[in-house]
Amino acid sequence: MMPMMMQDQEMRKLMMEHMQKCREQMMNDPRVHERMLHMLTMHPEAFKEAIKKNPELKKKLQELLK
Repeated sequence: MMPMMMQDQEMRKLMMEHMQKCREQMMNDPRVHERMLHMLTMHPEAFKEAIKKNPELKKKLQELLK
């Protein structure tokens, strides 16, 4: 049933809009932010690598920690 729904452009548009709204609601939930921070602390090497690759992220984190 799902593949047939995705072929209908109108239905696909409605589904994509709905998914976007759900994603936005999820990202506004403080619990999601806490889980993301928790995951970062569980994998410190990956976190260090991400900061190395993205100096802008490092600056933002330093500002937040002040």
